[in-house]
Amino acid sequence: ILKLWSVPPLDGSADASAVAPRLVLKMAGHTGPIVSTLGHDDGLLSTSFDGCLRHWDWTGKALGEFDAHAGHACGLARAAHTGLVYTGGDDGHVLQWDLRVGKVGCGTLDMSSRRIDGPVWSLDVRENMLVSGATDGSLNIWDVRRFEAGPHMTLRDAHDDAIAGLVIVDSGRTIVTSSFDSTVKLWNAPEVQPVGDQHNAFADNLRATLAAPHLSRCTRVACNDSQRIVVGSLLGCHGKPLLVMDF
Repeated sequence: ILKLWSVPPLDGSADASAVAPRLVLKMAGHTGPIVSTLGHDDGLLSTSFDGCLRHWDWTGKALGEFDAHAGHACGLARAAHTGLVYTGGDDGHVLQWDLRVGKVGCGTLDMSSRRIDGPVWSLDVRENMLVSGATDGSLNIWDVRRFEAGPHMTLRDAHDDAIAGLVIVDSGRTIVTSSFDSTVKLWNAPEVQPVGDQHNAFADNLRATLAAPHLSRCTRVACNDSQRIVVGSLLGCHGKPLLVMDF
């Protein structure tokens, strides 16, 4: 079940500790655990272990259901400038969707040299750059203008375990990744180069590694341009499921 909550403002205008979050809506439809959610002007998007992508309006009405992936549907991103939606799944595919017509593109990861089948757990997109993170710790950069050609750049060992979260911030200049290896990494985003001028030195773009407490197993990450990172922790840190870091 997808739930929509009303929460108190966090800008200091009210005592957030004195006002409990209020449940606004429940949206039923998925038949498995929900992995990712994303809000936009026209509604909500969600992916699930049932392999589906669902689209809802802000009243809770179902606008569309798409059989997205064989296995779990995990990663989810939406390009603000085109409205196209991207999903990643256990099948190693990154799919491109126009919600008015359904699937419009399929980008496949090269599994031949992977230690495991590289399910795509995390995605983000900014302008022409799409970034995907996989469970084998690899990070891939895509040019959405040539999406079906596959990843434009690949870093096989960006992390030592699954990349569970990533976000593009700083006006597209910085990529933040979080991993089950209990680290958060900051990368200088590479420029998307013309075809034939690909650069494979993405490892040199690593700017910083932030170590979370041992065995915290970082999950989703959120960040804004004010240089504050909020990271989910699978096992918790000192009893708290969220970690807050500055960079």
